[in-house]
Amino acid sequence: MQLYNKFLVEWKKLEQAKPGTLKNRSYKFVRHILSREDPRESFLKSVPTDGGLLDLTYPDMYPERLVRRRLRLIARQGKGYHRRGLMLWSLLFIPQMPLMLTPLPNITVYYTLYRIWSHSRALKGSFVLDHGFKAWDAKQLDQFRERLIDFQQSTGVVFAKDSWAHRLVSGDRSYIQFFNETIILHNKRRLEKKLSEMLQKRSAAEEEEYGQAMQPVEDYWPPSNHFEILDTGLHLYFAPSSELTSMIQGKDCFDESVLCRIQEHFEVDNLRENLARAKLYLKRLKE
Repeated sequence: MQLYNKFLVEWKKLEQAKPGTLKNRSYKFVRHILSREDPRESFLKSVPTDGGLLDLTYPDMYPERLVRRRLRLIARQGKGYHRRGLMLWSLLFIPQMPLMLTPLPNITVYYTLYRIWSHSRALKGSFVLDHGFKAWDAKQLDQFRERLIDFQQSTGVVFAKDSWAHRLVSGDRSYIQFFNETIILHNKRRLEKKLSEMLQKRSAAEEEEYGQAMQPVEDYWPPSNHFEILDTGLHLYFAPSSELTSMIQGKDCFDESVLCRIQEHFEVDNLRENLARAKLYLKRLKE
């Protein structure tokens, strides 16, 4: 935390430096480097890690399934990529530590610290987003299973034993294992909330409850409609928008007038900066 606070102080000095000075040029150089950050990393860092609702607005000309598949891919690839990046930049920071004792603007040290923080934040966002999709999958799978059971009971149809429908209805081992993993995440989230609440209490009477609450908690299985209330850390909400489609369809998404309309209508922060990173990223892919 002390290193991070020192980094913020030094970054503020670079930002407020007079034009033409070494610190001002260093600040512009770092800003240029940061503008080339992978937009997927920027998105993962924006995922709320303390739980809650992630409202995902997308043009309704794209199917929701495509949006979900893309986000799943970003979350799964991000876990491995940012884990490796965190380890690499942490190792690179060790030989740079003596440079922090010098009076010169240690651009490399501060940039290394920023990359460590950025990778750790994106890694956590990847895990939280992946957990959110597990709860989403469990909810969808449970609803589909109920429909199959209702169909069986109303029509009298019996699914073949080697079919996927029979395995789903009968509770195949892989099906049960998937639900158990989701419930484990749910229980973990409940314990984290409980510990957070206990740490905020200060009175002596509440400390007695703290000691009792720290005892092993039995596995919790929610009621039959549990997937409506499952809390694995993040709740996903997909919102198709016809307004967004009308704003971008047949137009250049990077046009200034289009960006202004989108930012004003949806009240999006840092939209220009994020789209500029996306534009550079697409340009590098073409090269």
